[in-house]
Amino acid sequence: MHPWENGSTSQMSAIEQVLHAPDATRETVPVGAAATATVVRSPSRAEAVVIGSDLPTPRHGRVYQLWFQRPNGKMVPAGFLAAGPGAQTLLSG
Repeated sequence: MHPWENGSTSQMSAIEQVLHAPDATRETVPVGAAATATVVRSPSRAEAVVIGSDLPTPRHGRVYQLWFQRPNGKMVPAGFLAAGPGAQTLLSG
């Protein structure tokens, strides 16, 4: 049983709380041929979760760095996302 199934948010991880927030919005975009990036944003929590799925491996010495744009237009670093098969998740506030 998942914590959100019994209505308890205190046991949910921070990522799960964003993913299941009542005001969460989700947008998925393709990245390359087979990969996707999904952003789930909760304004009430002032947090977002980024889920990268099957991201292609960047060139040697490179990584995926995520940036968020604030309402005032300022860009702020949000963290790094791993590449490779499966899904990787990042929480940023």
